[in-house]
Amino acid sequence: MKIHPSKRVLLCIFLIVAFFYGYDPLIRSSIQSMVNPLMNSLNTNATGIGVISGSYLYAYVLMQIPSGILMDWMGLKRLFILAVSVCSIALIAFALSSSVESASISRAVIGAFAAASTIVGFGAVLKYFPVASAPVLIGIVQFSGTIGDVISGYPVATSVSNIGWRYTSIIIALIGLFVVLLVSIKLPSLQQYEKTKLKFNEQVRNLMPTFKNRQVWVCIGFAFFIWTPVQLFAGLWGTSAVALQYHLPIESAAAYVSATWFGVGIGSILIGIMTNFLKSYRIPLVFFTSIGLIFSFVLFGSFTLPLWLLPIVFFIYGTSASGQALSFAVLGRVIEKENIGIMTAINNMAVMLSSAILDPVVGWLIDLHSSNTHNSLSSYTISDFNYAFSIIPVLFVIPLLLSFFIRVSYGIKDNHATT
Repeated sequence: MKIHPSKRVLLCIFLIVAFFYGYDPLIRSSIQSMVNPLMNSLNTNATGIGVISGSYLYAYVLMQIPSGILMDWMGLKRLFILAVSVCSIALIAFALSSSVESASISRAVIGAFAAASTIVGFGAVLKYFPVASAPVLIGIVQFSGTIGDVISGYPVATSVSNIGWRYTSIIIALIGLFVVLLVSIKLPSLQQYEKTKLKFNEQVRNLMPTFKNRQVWVCIGFAFFIWTPVQLFAGLWGTSAVALQYHLPIESAAAYVSATWFGVGIGSILIGIMTNFLKSYRIPLVFFTSIGLIFSFVLFGSFTLPLWLLPIVFFIYGTSASGQALSFAVLGRVIEKENIGIMTAINNMAVMLSSAILDPVVGWLIDLHSSNTHNSLSSYTISDFNYAFSIIPVLFVIPLLLSFFIRVSYGIKDNHATT
């Protein structure tokens, strides 16, 4: 007979998964507020920054399936302690780096263990909480990620301006180590709530019907494209582009761009509520993806918006990425609970793989269009960024088309694999 966690234990679980899901974007996206000092300290250009950013994402993608297996085998608490500890230590190594190569290696180590954040976050929701609450709870977890992204903007930019990017990185690392110590002491063991673990060959056999389900691959294909358009703008290049176009200091530009992450967070909650109200997955996915396509033309056109309008436009644009959160709830409807760890990992691998590919590509396109070769943000023009951002509308067209092919029925009972 399965033992269900108490409300207190469920609250503890939710708090730690929300922290980890917020800590990941904080350490990933904080690089957007460090672009200029990193260029100067490491003597590099936009391509080099793209490589440093991409190294995090390459390792993040490669470690998704191993993280899913670890989630299924180690359990939530032990995986959290291992992953956050290594991320924090590697972040200190990044703060001490003196070249693009050493910075890329430390960022790759961070990305490899931060890969567990989504598995811990969304996987725990799907594993420990009722399936009917999944769309909204996943939206709230996504909102915690928004908090991390927002902190990586103006607060981190201000800290970098005052004490430098190295000390800022060390402070972020110490926060992670403190929470690890707290969880080690306070969170009880969760092994009694885990299902009996499948042997590896049994798990492989159990996955075969899932892999044959076409809806699984439609969902994963949607996830592959929907996150990157927002990540490219708000997670790496947007702050620099806004600073150039509107002649703003980096701190002010970061504050404007952070509205995008508020849009992601609020949109992720709204799309869950909309799903439960309409009892449909497809309609919310089509609606929010269409918003992204429309506003990508507004954002990356040749005209300049009034400053007061920027936070509103950025916020609405950010809501388009909310389909990424709902894709995990959709996937949860068509897989067995025993496979939640590894299938959540595969879906998140798809989410981050496109970013891992396109972050360096956008940096290369910026350098390709620029006539300068200096290692400073002031060497570039807004036309260089708009040239690179021209690929973004295409990245919305594909998931919009895929959303029409999602045929997963809405339900409130525990999931079993369906076709």
